[in-house]
Order: sequence, then structure tokens, then C-alpha cells
Amino acid sequence: MNTRHRTSITIAWMMISLSAQAGDSISQTKGIVFSKIANNGTVLADSATLGSAPGDWGCTRHNGSGLIFEVKVATPSSLRNAASTYSWLNNSAASNGGVAGTANGGTCTGSACDTQSYVAAVNASGLCGSSAWRLPTGRELQLVLGSAATGTGVPVADQNYFPNMSTGAYWTGTNFAANPQAAWAVAFDDGRAAWRGKDSSLRILVVR
Repeated sequence: MNTRHRTSITIAWMMISLSAQAGDSISQTKGIVFSKIANNGTVLADSATLGSAPGDWGCTRHNGSGLIFEVKVATPSSLRNAASTYSWLNNSAASNGGVAGTANGGTCTGSACDTQSYVAAVNASGLCGSSAWRLPTGRELQLVLGSAATGTGVPVADQNYFPNMSTGAYWTGTNFAANPQAAWAVAFDDGRAAWRGKDSSLRILVVR
């Protein structure tokens, strides 16, 4: 199934729905501040630049929640290439809604092109000193969203801390409760929610 259903709800309403499904209890924090994190897990100055060396910038921390997100790179040969896409796959019956999804249904480098394989590959790499990476909930993805006007064609994310983001949709780890063959995604061109068939080829931004 390769279905898409865009909703007209705002991202704020959508995230409430997703939080209820996923048991997400992140509190809202005003004055959100981000910090750059090195590939080895140390905190960096805001002037740090992306790179592959241990002390180079590789992740961004949301200081209000303590969550750390990967930062995408514009290198086609990199595991974390911003242009890579993935189908949704979760072989755990306890959390996949009864439908595992689709294996290797995207276009990528460095792993099989599905969400489960990508998460495993990032964990194996020890990105930013961690092996506890996973797909975010919808509420967690909300933390990345900036204040750019919707409908402008500009990624709705803080480009100072999340460069190379696409205007396309990014997977969450949350099933669409009404249809187990689908999962929730967030579009980064306008911040709106959509459920997408698990065989759809979308982008990923993992968190820990």
C-alpha cells in the first residue's frame, strides 16, 4: 500500500494526538535553546562546524528536554546523507501495530533502506557517543520545528542547528492507530501531519 492522507489539522493538534498514542509526556518549554554536540559526545561552541572527526559537530541537543538529535550531512556516501529515504519497518510485534512494514524500500547509503536498519546502523556507529538511537515520537519531532512561515517551501526547522533538512516528510516511530499498515510522519515544509503507508519512502531524523 502506498497511500497518503494529508490532514488539515495543525501540527500542534497533531502532536497532542500522537502523544496520546505513544505515551509521550514531554513538557512544553519556552525559550528553547539548542547546543551542538560532537561526534564523541562532548558539548561544542556554536561556532563548531559539521565534520567526521571525533571533535566535529555531529548532533544537536534540545536543552529543554535533554534529547539529542542527529544532524544530517550533504555527503552522498555518508550513512547520514540528508537525501536518503527509507520505508518504515519495525519487526517488534509489541510496538508495530500488528504490521511490521516494508524492508529496504527506500534509497540510501550505508544500510538497508528501512527505518529499522538505519537505526541499527547509527547505533553501531556510536554516533555522538551513543548506541541508544531510535525513531522520534511526533512530540519529539515538534521540538525541531522552527518558526518559519508555512507554505514558503523552506524547511520548518532551525537551520543553525539542523542544516540540510529537506522540505519532505520525516518518519515518526508511531503507528497510525486507525490503519496498522500506516505510520505517522511530519512534513518539514509546513509542519503538518500525515499518515503514510509503511512502504512509503521518507526521510528520518533519529533521536536519543
